[in-house]
Amino acid sequence: MSRPRVAILFDRLGPYHVARLRAASERVEVIAIEASPHSSEYAWRNVHIDKTIEHIPVVSIADGAEYSSRGRAARVVELVLNSRPDCVAVPGWSSLEALALIRASSMHGVPLICLSASNRFDAPRHAFPEFIKRRIVSHFAAGIGTSSSQLSYLRELGLPKEALFSGYNVVDNAYFEAAAKSARASGTMPDIDGRPLNEQSRERYFLVACRFIEKKNLDRLIRAYARFREGRPQDPTDWPLVLVGDGELRGQLELLAAELSIASHVRFPGFRQYDELPLFYATAGAILLPSVSEQWGLVVNEAMASGLPVAVSSRCGCAEMLIEHGVTGLVFNPFDEVAILQTLNQIASDPGRQDWALEARRTIADFGPDRFGRAIENAVNLSIRSRRQASHLDSLITLLAMRTKFAS
Repeated sequence: MSRPRVAILFDRLGPYHVARLRAASERVEVIAIEASPHSSEYAWRNVHIDKTIEHIPVVSIADGAEYSSRGRAARVVELVLNSRPDCVAVPGWSSLEALALIRASSMHGVPLICLSASNRFDAPRHAFPEFIKRRIVSHFAAGIGTSSSQLSYLRELGLPKEALFSGYNVVDNAYFEAAAKSARASGTMPDIDGRPLNEQSRERYFLVACRFIEKKNLDRLIRAYARFREGRPQDPTDWPLVLVGDGELRGQLELLAAELSIASHVRFPGFRQYDELPLFYATAGAILLPSVSEQWGLVVNEAMASGLPVAVSSRCGCAEMLIEHGVTGLVFNPFDEVAILQTLNQIASDPGRQDWALEARRTIADFGPDRFGRAIENAVNLSIRSRRQASHLDSLITLLAMRTKFAS
């Protein structure tokens, strides 16, 4: 008996997407549809796609011009339907490509699975947009999230409890564990500005790895760090703050560090590729994710698998499932500069923080790619059996959402 064929849409395939797809391909036939193979938002190198995965990138049209947004959405629909899947998995409901694929799959009788990292607490929720979302979500036969908050939000939007599965927000734990172990054995330190970070900072620097955008709350973190430095040695190897990443706010953040007279302690190594991150995870003292809004925070998964202590904002979705305060890491209020300062002080002064990392490894072991593979298999089987159909009204509302890009 042949395995069901599942088309899975992602915007840009990164390493953690491939790890999930590989695990899914052990259980079902996977068709990976990559809507934006060339993305400036995530500057990953092109990743290797296993031969067990049918990879279909939505590339530029023949004359070299890029697709318009609507043209790309139409091409996604064409490629998916031509691949003749038994089921289609779509990440959420906010992109034009997702909305177009939801409507077209439903019209052609292809069961749909929603891949969602959304929580009710991510943003203010208002009645009319939530009504629109419920009408869009009515097209799905099953949903995959990770935390109870994510699954509860899908239930609120209309999916039944028995159609919900946990396993979306996972990374390749085995890769990070092995790569960090190798990095520790090498005795090297990360390169910053053409020079390795000083050996005296081994396991004695704060690490952040994210895009430099407003919701990551890096300005408040830098101000809290300036207070952390008060009364401490001027030695730049004493618990420096290393901000890995890039984005629109980089210039402002560098200026803020200079204005606070801590520029020599705040380092900006820039964006780093997937294979460069384990060296940071292996040598830092702890990683922080101070976001004021974060659906999950996969960098926390990576750090925990690498054996690095973590401190996470209470507004990060991963905090609910992965962090038991004082046991597997620390949780703090990202809006409270004093709370961030206290977190920095606790990390720098607590020799038992490695115990958090040991417990964290036990927790994260259940959040590997196979969890996604099991969730996909279960969701596919249920979706094919249920053959849930949206109403004509729901289809019309989804079409209007496509035209207005109202859903978010």
